[in-house]
Amino acid sequence: MRFLCPCSCPGSFRIACSLVFVFLFFLPSETLATLTTPLAVSNQSPLVQIYGLPGMGRSSLLSVGEVETHFIVDVSSHFIQESYNEESLFLDGESYRYSMGVSYGVSEQLELGMNIPYVAHQGGRIDSFIDGWHSFFGLPTNGRENVSDDQLSFEYHNNEGEVLSFQQEDEGFGDLRLSAGWQIKAKTSDKPTAIALHGSLKLPTGDSEKLSGSGNADFAAWLSAGRQYSVAQMPLALMSSAGLLIVGQGEILEDQQRSLVWFGGLGVALQPWERVKFQLQADFHSSFYHNSQLKGIDSHSVQLAIGGAIILNAGHEIELAVVEDIVVGTSPDVVFHLAWRKRF
Repeated sequence: MRFLCPCSCPGSFRIACSLVFVFLFFLPSETLATLTTPLAVSNQSPLVQIYGLPGMGRSSLLSVGEVETHFIVDVSSHFIQESYNEESLFLDGESYRYSMGVSYGVSEQLELGMNIPYVAHQGGRIDSFIDGWHSFFGLPTNGRENVSDDQLSFEYHNNEGEVLSFQQEDEGFGDLRLSAGWQIKAKTSDKPTAIALHGSLKLPTGDSEKLSGSGNADFAAWLSAGRQYSVAQMPLALMSSAGLLIVGQGEILEDQQRSLVWFGGLGVALQPWERVKFQLQADFHSSFYHNSQLKGIDSHSVQLAIGGAIILNAGHEIELAVVEDIVVGTSPDVVFHLAWRKRF
């Protein structure tokens, strides 16, 4: 995978970008999602993404008869190296997660959805780019410079020996997720707050040996809320969510797995133009494992996503974000997030 710097792009590429700019800002648009739709991100650690951890979820659900399809790509760069006494964790590699899904507004209050991911773990294609990313922004490298580039190694040892060893590139379909949402309070012109109750069931259709699934079912329930304001004549929204994940007994670190995990998120969105919104979002959750002295195994996680969305015509929306680990060593070093949605 190659990343091109805009300043070094050929002239034809710059012309194409200019045409896209004209298309985005001067053709008629059709409003897609509300401003209170959060970024569709969650922890992509290879030891976490196998479970049914949901994103924040929107507070304003689809109207009756509305359909929304989505395609999401998350490119994650992992690097964790830590040890304590006889316990050690080493995660070095890249993960590519492609998610396809559809949601349907059954009634004015009920929304149903389905999502299926495809997960690939690879040795790395963008390590040199990540090194430059950390250097440019002054971010901690955590020892990246001391290991070989573009390798794949997910290993965990405790006082009983080797618990996890994953060093061969592999890929496959992940765990199917079914979801439902209930509109508790709808946003109106005079009541700018929306609240929704969400539930999701993750089924074990993936493969734990490929780290594309946990090997068991999970169930999550959570509330999401959003409130819209106007600041300097620009729409601004605040978002929040909180919930609980019931984790089925899986096949990865099964002796250390927790059965309950709490999670939540906080976000803010600003829409300075009709076609563009900017978003800042923090997602957090408690530990999925116990009986460990290592942060990468037994610690709460907080990650920060910076991005936004471009609203196109004909009901299309493109979402972009970069996700960094705020509690270092509990989620990927960096995740590049892209989502496409169409509502009709």
